[in-house]
Amino acid sequence: MKTIPDKIRLAVFDDNSFFRESVNILLEGRTDMVLTGAFGDANNVLHDVRSASPDVVLMDIDMPGTNGIEALKKIKAAFPDMPVMMLTDFDDDDKVIDSICSGANGYTLKTSTSEKIMESIHDVYNGHSSLSPTIAKKVLKLFSGKFSLPSDNTDYFLSPREKEVLNELVNGNSHKAIADKLGITYDTVRAHIKQIYRKLQVSNISAAVSKALRQRIIQS
Repeated sequence: MKTIPDKIRLAVFDDNSFFRESVNILLEGRTDMVLTGAFGDANNVLHDVRSASPDVVLMDIDMPGTNGIEALKKIKAAFPDMPVMMLTDFDDDDKVIDSICSGANGYTLKTSTSEKIMESIHDVYNGHSSLSPTIAKKVLKLFSGKFSLPSDNTDYFLSPREKEVLNELVNGNSHKAIADKLGITYDTVRAHIKQIYRKLQVSNISAAVSKALRQRIIQS
């Protein structure tokens, strides 16, 4: 887990000025987060990320010029370790899949409660999954059908417990929720996830979920 700063620095990219202002109002007075940049498009996304110097980027999808998924790819190419959470109205299949496969660290709908959005930001900042249950189930359904690859019966030598943890990650559960559900400690969950990353040869939750579903390492 990262050392928690005085405040988690956020940059938001969204062409809806009302939503940008809503985010600003939502963060006013909070002791754990601060908005360091709010941008109406992603046409200069790398310059804007450098200027805002965020800990987490909140990215809409449908914007004029450079859309959110293209902006996500640019961020990940230039700043591989920068957490990016898609925060959008869209839950259609193509956008969800494209976002996750492009490296999004989370996908949260704007219709979520403000409490859930704040929780998701913390999860993404700490390297956890922030797929909402609705999105996680959609992803699982999509990958188990036409978007999945034929199974080659490879399980990457995951232990039964590691498969359980991976399944919970696919379902969008946080580290704490996984620990509570499986009756193990938070640190044990982190240790299992570290091993999952090593065995799957991935570096983040989105990549682990994508690989697990595409190659049917776990069953829906």
